[in-house]
Amino acid sequence: MRAPVAAELAQDIIEYLPDATFVIDGEKRVVAWNRAIEAMTGVPRSVLLGRGDGAYAVAVHGRRRTMLIDLVGAGHHESTGDYLRFDRQGEFVFAEGYVPRLNDGRGAYVWGMAGPLRDRQGNAYGAIESIRDLTDRRNTEVALRDSEERFRTLFDKSPDVIFLTDPETQEIVDCNHSACAMNGYTSEELVGQNINVLHPEDVARRMTGGVEGRRAFVEELGRSGVVTVETVHRRKDGTLFLLETSMCLLTVGGRLLVMGIDRDITDRKRAENELRLHRDHLEELVAARTAELAVAKERAEAADRVKSAFLAAMSHELRTPLNSILGFTGILLRGLAGPLNEEQRRQLGMVASSSAHLLELINDVLDLSKIEAGQLKVEEEEFDLRMSITRVLMAISPLADKKRLKVTRTIDPEIGNITSDRRRVEQVLLNLLSNAVKFTDEGEISVECAARGDRVVIDVRDTGIGIKSEDLERLFRPFQQLDSGLSRVYDGTGLGLSICKRIIELLGGEISVESRLGRGSTFSFSLPVRTGRQE
Repeated sequence: MRAPVAAELAQDIIEYLPDATFVIDGEKRVVAWNRAIEAMTGVPRSVLLGRGDGAYAVAVHGRRRTMLIDLVGAGHHESTGDYLRFDRQGEFVFAEGYVPRLNDGRGAYVWGMAGPLRDRQGNAYGAIESIRDLTDRRNTEVALRDSEERFRTLFDKSPDVIFLTDPETQEIVDCNHSACAMNGYTSEELVGQNINVLHPEDVARRMTGGVEGRRAFVEELGRSGVVTVETVHRRKDGTLFLLETSMCLLTVGGRLLVMGIDRDITDRKRAENELRLHRDHLEELVAARTAELAVAKERAEAADRVKSAFLAAMSHELRTPLNSILGFTGILLRGLAGPLNEEQRRQLGMVASSSAHLLELINDVLDLSKIEAGQLKVEEEEFDLRMSITRVLMAISPLADKKRLKVTRTIDPEIGNITSDRRRVEQVLLNLLSNAVKFTDEGEISVECAARGDRVVIDVRDTGIGIKSEDLERLFRPFQQLDSGLSRVYDGTGLGLSICKRIIELLGGEISVESRLGRGSTFSFSLPVRTGRQE
């Protein structure tokens, strides 16, 4: 290859490198300044090409100072202390540091490397430096670290007994202080042990179950979301006590674990047994035992509220890193951090899609947990119901268009303002329309809104697959998917309709369904037509 052609090719390669890159000659004059470093510094190449006297440092740092490229071939230099990290490997130097001038003065954490350029005879004729902006990655790492610290605080301080175990090996991966206190062990004695160390031998044999049994258990957890069982634990001193364990799957650091929340139910079981033994004389015992049972009931309900609050808090903490992942994946997909090839774009699209799906599932769990813990607040305001229906239809139309479904609406002329929680009303309508699109392959979907007395009724009709009559009564229960065969085709948690029902009831309304298998379904909900803000 002729020298001019080779030089032109080298210039093209440098120009299209994704990292901010520049080259200087033996006289430290800038001979290459690629488009990435133009974007990073805001200084065009026309200003710098041919210039020396540290002009490249002014472009990057806003002042003349020693840069990595100046340390190529030099020995120890006091300027290396300006970097957060510095390393020399042969002729090349590497460093990480903070540059306040970049990102329009907001500053940037950067990684850089520099090395000599040599001809065929090995003579140095210049040097090259590449700089990479690490700010987004560093911010993501900080957000994940903060989220993990908050989760650790909730985990350690929770009054509930919590174990994290490996579903394949049944190894105890972690446990909190309450777990150690209840079972009489230290954390060091429990972590790394099989969970069956806490069970009597007969229970341990039943719990082992073999590889297939454990795999089936994990699948059941995946379907049900939460599984609650009663068992027996053995403390370190050998005493036995009855236990209720609520288990769910949890991914921590990319590792699938089973989280178990335990409660000692010895006192509750003793009370239940005594009630059974004395049921023939219950009238005689009511006066003496009413107070004791009321206290036990209140404690059990309080424990349930604490558990629901903990699950709600945990779901909230999981959303923080997911939102970061979605945000920074969006930045990458828009090309703001540099160009992507088709494979990179495809894989980032899979990350974004999976993260959005996981965030939707977490939001469902969070809503249900808030409802069960009594923490879901209704924010009433006067709003235009007609506009809300239009807004939701606009949101769902791309999904319907993708399946070539016709979407129609019929709204009575007298429909106007009502006083309710606008966001929750739109959430319910969006959920019903999303289900209609999901379970309808051809035909149409319609929304009808009419005033009936002092209430407004909204009907969502579809021509989809319909529902068996015997399944209708289970439709609004949490974690219910009507057919395991369908659940493999139509994904979801089985929480959406349960959440819709509870929201509508909180708003003072009712929700119902009519359906015929193979003919479609009609979901209807009603709301009070209050106007004017309610105090």
